[in-house]
Amino acid sequence: MSGKQALYDKLLVQFLDSAPKEIGSLQDNLASNNLDRMRRISHALKGSAGTLGAIAVQAAAASLEAAIKDVEEALKSDDKAAIEAKTEALTTASQKLGEKVYAAQQAEANTESAQPQGEKTVDGDVVDAEFEEVKKD
Repeated sequence: MSGKQALYDKLLVQFLDSAPKEIGSLQDNLASNNLDRMRRISHALKGSAGTLGAIAVQAAAASLEAAIKDVEEALKSDDKAAIEAKTEALTTASQKLGEKVYAAQQAEANTESAQPQGEKTVDGDVVDAEFEEVKKD
């Protein structure tokens, strides 16, 4: 495994470890109608997911950002039905983001468990090779 791959794997694991906490924070902020904090969290998740190539998570976070904007626009009007509809869409987008993060975690766990036991990883200039001793007659 190259140094870059090792770094990527480390960052991906960190992201997948921290993302559920952020999803929980999103839910807390949704319950308290803190749209500004939700926007910041979803934007950060979107950026991190995009950087790591977690495209499904990135798309779900972008959908959540759009839903937050829609709620903010609906709140400017006094249309109760529109506010309720946009809030419901926001709740759904938040749940979908959680589902995508969970799916990414499961995929990563399956990838790790598929690696053969005892397989050695190689970093940098280290060469892992088997050899056979040759005896002189």
